[in-house]
Amino acid sequence: MNRQTYETIFLACLISVICALALYRYNNKKTGFSELLSIPLTNSVNCVELNAPPESRLNINSASIKELDSLPGVSSNIAVSIILYREKHPFKNVAELAFINGIGEKKLATLLDYVECK
Repeated sequence: MNRQTYETIFLACLISVICALALYRYNNKKTGFSELLSIPLTNSVNCVELNAPPESRLNINSASIKELDSLPGVSSNIAVSIILYREKHPFKNVAELAFINGIGEKKLATLLDYVECK
């Protein structure tokens, strides 16, 4: 899924929650709609919170430990393993991440949206 899809899903969930809260408060007469609608909302959606892929992918052949560690499901130990592996065998394609201890099929499938190989 792309970022726009994640943002759409997030906004649909947010609208559902706000509507449910408004109906609950209205039915219980604790507050009116005017108070509910004063909830501050932001126009930007943080892709890290949504786990949405970034607009540009991280090059696994040149990324730092800190950059690799920021990837979903990648610990500092896995980041070090990636760097040690690439020093001996520069990555030719992203699928080679499967050779890293701690990266299985599911984690690799997740990482495909976040990394590239140059």
